[in-house]
Amino acid sequence: MIQIIYTSIAADDLPQGEVFNIVSHSASRNADRNLTGFLCFSKNRFFQILEGDPGTVDTLMAVLKDDPRHHSVEILDRSPIKDRAFPKWWMKRVPAVTNIAELEETIPSLKDTSSKATKALRQFLTV
Repeated sequence: MIQIIYTSIAADDLPQGEVFNIVSHSASRNADRNLTGFLCFSKNRFFQILEGDPGTVDTLMAVLKDDPRHHSVEILDRSPIKDRAFPKWWMKRVPAVTNIAELEETIPSLKDTSSKATKALRQFLTV
């Protein structure tokens, strides 16, 4: 299994309710693909962690890179993992927060994720 962490910038014309649609659609599709993770949307930017089979994650990333709802996809980390950090989340939307402590209250399992993930998320929240 692998975990991939990426950020991107929302398209200027992204409809207000589209993030909810993305999460809802992803949750149902990811269950079929055995992918887990979460999505955070803040200040017109996306932060996402995906976990699953390398081929499945890479295929999804190829699709995401061509999705017109966002641009400037930047992969921050792609690492092999032994266990999932978010085993019960086919896709969860994490509310916008301003700091990592606030996010760790929302996602207690984040405290146990790789330091790469928390470092990347900390950077994302401070931009």
